[in-house]
Amino acid sequence: MQWLKLTPVALMVLVASCEKGTCPTIGCYPKITMEFANAISTQYHLSVAVIGRTYEASCPSNDFGVTEGIDTCSLSKFELIGVDLGHGNVSSLSMSISIDGQAPISASATLMGIQNSKDCDLICSTHEGVVKN
Repeated sequence: MQWLKLTPVALMVLVASCEKGTCPTIGCYPKITMEFANAISTQYHLSVAVIGRTYEASCPSNDFGVTEGIDTCSLSKFELIGVDLGHGNVSSLSMSISIDGQAPISASATLMGIQNSKDCDLICSTHEGVVKN
């Protein structure tokens, strides 16, 4: 019978943790990880267009220290962080990737999970995909 006393308290904590203004902000950010189908053999310039924004970087690099955009890029993958995807359907993201100014490659990233709640101002989602280069 003791678990019945804890259940209402646990529910209140759960609901309060996802209300606007109480969503986690430390360590919570959207992340998109894209792997290259064919590893790139040398240094390259990367341009990524997603949801109306374009991000660019010289790669490879371990950590650009950005709060929004290309955070890391290697010869085999890159990560975008902090891109606010809004509150619409984000189960799949379309993007365009250009390597060294070549013709853009269309790619998509699939939603792998949401760390907080869709009720939060910033939804901390994780997406992954493959660039068929």
